[in-house]
Amino acid sequence: MTKNIRQVPVVGITGIIGSGKTALAKLFAGCGAFIIDADEIGREVLENDKNVFTKVVEHFGGNILENDTTVNRKKVAEIVFSSGEHLRKLNDIIHPPMIKLIKEKVKSALIQNKYPMIAVDAALIFEAGVEKRFDYIVTVSASIENIIKRLSEQKGMPEKDIRQRMKSQISQKEKINKAHYIIENNGTFEEFTERGKNLFREICDSFSKSHAL
Repeated sequence: MTKNIRQVPVVGITGIIGSGKTALAKLFAGCGAFIIDADEIGREVLENDKNVFTKVVEHFGGNILENDTTVNRKKVAEIVFSSGEHLRKLNDIIHPPMIKLIKEKVKSALIQNKYPMIAVDAALIFEAGVEKRFDYIVTVSASIENIIKRLSEQKGMPEKDIRQRMKSQISQKEKINKAHYIIENNGTFEEFTERGKNLFREICDSFSKSHAL
């Protein structure tokens, strides 16, 4: 990170599938934060980086294509979440250009100097080994029962698929232990909203105090 333009915190928001990390990112956005969505970055890399596209098709085969130029991400997900080896290969291909693009977007947002916080919404911060790139990491936590209920009702995901995806990430306990802040998402949306706004202020205040002249 470029030190001479570091005036606001760069925060990583993470959590296991269905925990509510993207909901927290949206709350932070409502408070003025600049949000970088790692899923969107991954999609952008897969669609626009010819080298990545070629490597993914070479590894997973032409049956993952919707047409000659578009990868069906759902088909890829079905493959990688059923095989640790395939998931590792996909991450090896796509993570380096993703990290590079995220770093560029963070630097650009910092240079603009008009946001109170830069936050990256990313499930695999610890898995990708990029936790030291952030000033703070927030883990959003929720009970497994609530996560399964939430994803079943909102996205129609079978419990088997949800648990399979959970196994592809490090455990929620480990994400909690490695985070600077933990926010629980087991109550109402109103409760989560209040906690999220309070956390936003707490992080900004902490950064300001630690970087005061």
